[in-house]
Amino acid sequence: AVGQDITEKKRAVDENKFLANILTKVNDSVILTNLEGKIIYVNRGTENLWGYASEELLNQYPNIFFPSIGLEWMKTIRDNLTKEKSYVGEASGLHKNGEEIFVLLETSILTDSEEVPIGFLSIAKDITQRKKAEMAIKVSEAHLRSMIDATNHAFALLDLEGNIITFNKQAKEDCLSLFNYSLEKQQNLFDIFSRYPQEFIPYMVEEIVKGRTIAGVDLQKTIHGDDFWIDYLIAPARDDE
Repeated sequence: AVGQDITEKKRAVDENKFLANILTKVNDSVILTNLEGKIIYVNRGTENLWGYASEELLNQYPNIFFPSIGLEWMKTIRDNLTKEKSYVGEASGLHKNGEEIFVLLETSILTDSEEVPIGFLSIAKDITQRKKAEMAIKVSEAHLRSMIDATNHAFALLDLEGNIITFNKQAKEDCLSLFNYSLEKQQNLFDIFSRYPQEFIPYMVEEIVKGRTIAGVDLQKTIHGDDFWIDYLIAPARDDE
């Protein structure tokens, strides 16, 4: 029995070494904490992501990475984990050098062989570049929107069927004052300018798909029957592909 007990302990030690060796190869940050939330293990991915040596992190709380959140937030996650078994969400933290890092954080309960909780496992995947790209796009879109709204020309973005995706303030004001028409998204522009022959729509789509620009002047009538001239330009809008 003693020999069997020693064998089982050796097997357990070998398994732990094997698992620890695997974790050193993982690029993502892997952190083990005890039930108090104190860090008891970090892998090399954690050191690379956050800039701390493992010795600096042992016995610390994970909020060392998230100083603006505090221990209460960590406690809330731990309390929820006892009910939900896992937590997944995005978070922003700070590298040791003060640089902001965005991560996809997944935390779950660690249990022993009898399913008794003994700690928590957290895996953090670096999504900084993606989040920065998303923020840059939002800033760019906001800047473009402000430029479009500042112009005194009516502007509308359409899909290939003529349905309105977005429009500026001037377009909304012109439709209301000239046609008594409240412009909304998903409406078809050619329902407003119904005097165009139906064959014009497929012609326009065909030209736009070819990358060509359509421009001209046209005579329209207001809601009161008054004639007015418009000059128009329809140009292709392409995505990154």
